[in-house]
Amino acid sequence: RFYPDGCEIDQAIKVKIKSGEYETIGSLTFVRAEPGFAFVTQTASGDLNYDIGFGLVRGGEVFKQFVDLQHHARTTRWFKMETKDRQEVKVRIQVRWRIENPVTWVKRKGTNDDIFQAVEENIQALVLESITGHTYEHCIVEAGKGFSGFESTMRPRLTKHIVSLGGNLLGFE
Repeated sequence: RFYPDGCEIDQAIKVKIKSGEYETIGSLTFVRAEPGFAFVTQTASGDLNYDIGFGLVRGGEVFKQFVDLQHHARTTRWFKMETKDRQEVKVRIQVRWRIENPVTWVKRKGTNDDIFQAVEENIQALVLESITGHTYEHCIVEAGKGFSGFESTMRPRLTKHIVSLGGNLLGFE
């Protein structure tokens, strides 16, 4: 299947993975996170804490959610843009990350389901800056070098953005 502009449609496969379970009995909530997941709780004073494994939530604490701590990778949609000399270029980026601080992620995630959703527009802006500032010929030379020049300018800013969301950038290409 193809989009009207001729780009191939990626087939996204979503698999539900059991993140854990919880049960409330009276004023006690028993929480058990599956391996690779953490659970986040909120104290009566509003502070967020996280733990892994099994936990008991009581005394004004509230169970918030499970957070996936495993490694993830996703690929952006095709970004179509023009180089400095007005040549059309199509670019995709694959990002690999993991959540390192579940509390920060829960505080800053907003309506996003994962870090990728939160940073995809940022990635597009970084790619736009990298591509539009160079000629098509320079982009071809960069492609031959594995885009190491573009990557070295994008990595610090993307890393900073992902860390601010509680994650760790494992790599991108």
